[in-house]
Amino acid sequence: MGDPEVDGMKVAEAAKRLGVGVTKMRQLIDQEVVKSWRVPGSKHRRVSPTDLERLRAEMLGLTPPDPEGAGQAEPATGEAEPPAQA
Repeated sequence: MGDPEVDGMKVAEAAKRLGVGVTKMRQLIDQEVVKSWRVPGSKHRRVSPTDLERLRAEMLGLTPPDPEGAGQAEPATGEAEPPAQA
């Protein structure tokens, strides 16, 4: 197999790495949250491993969101609002 950055990751592999389902991964691709491209002569897509790791780090709260909007996931804060009392 060639260079993973050139060849990319399959959508299912990317979804597993990110900890989401394949449908959610396709939504992230369609929303251009993660970079991808089509395999020439095919309907299959490949995902940039570097961009996937950037998104994963943002989702884990390890880096700030990309200011240009390429990664639109907000970092986790670990703070939850208390339940409303009646």
